[in-house]
Amino acid sequence: MSVIPFILDGSNRTVVETREEYERAGGLEGDVIFIQNLNIKQIHNTKSSNASYDLRVGDEYRDHRDSGKTDLLENGTISLQPGSAVIIETVESVQFPKSRFGHVVPKVSLLQDGLSNTSSKIDPGYEGKLSITVFNLGKRTVQLKKAQDFCTLYVLDVREGVIPYTKDAKKIAGNSRKDLLSRVRDFIETNQTYFTIILTIATIVLTIVQIVQPLGKQEIQTLPKESREKIK
Repeated sequence: MSVIPFILDGSNRTVVETREEYERAGGLEGDVIFIQNLNIKQIHNTKSSNASYDLRVGDEYRDHRDSGKTDLLENGTISLQPGSAVIIETVESVQFPKSRFGHVVPKVSLLQDGLSNTSSKIDPGYEGKLSITVFNLGKRTVQLKKAQDFCTLYVLDVREGVIPYTKDAKKIAGNSRKDLLSRVRDFIETNQTYFTIILTIATIVLTIVQIVQPLGKQEIQTLPKESREKIK
């Protein structure tokens, strides 16, 4: 197998932006990939290699702690707590011919922040969006924004004889749910240290008050009767 570069133009193109172009190039029997919602600027960026393509955060995700998935608003973010994992749907939707195989790997820049994703595959013939599981292996909360690059795809060629994927596209399981609860939970978990400090201080103050009040009463009782009457 050899790595296929992402080329949009010319006779050697390997990726197209429309289904019509994909079908004209042979479709399932051809040798080009169809990527809907393709980030063209990324491919034309001469400062970066075209041997891979960075997939972006899409419209929905599901935290592994939840039974339902969450819709991501236009300016929304995903908060990944230390030790947590989320399944993220990609902006991009793909369609692979029989001659191509995709492999999704972690993005190096996010690895430095403690984020990694499962090594995922895209079988020949697969059509649809991708669902990628991302883990926070670090010690601090990391935010992922909608449409942010979060994992990397590279493509390999496939020899003859492969049986193409014919099942439905993978989707995130669960019904959409309101995001308010998850935001409140994430806020509490993110600021757990501060809540612990506040609770500790409150406990110390309450303990001091409980100690000081009896002492104050004892001192009053030792005063002369006239002085006690004045205090009352």
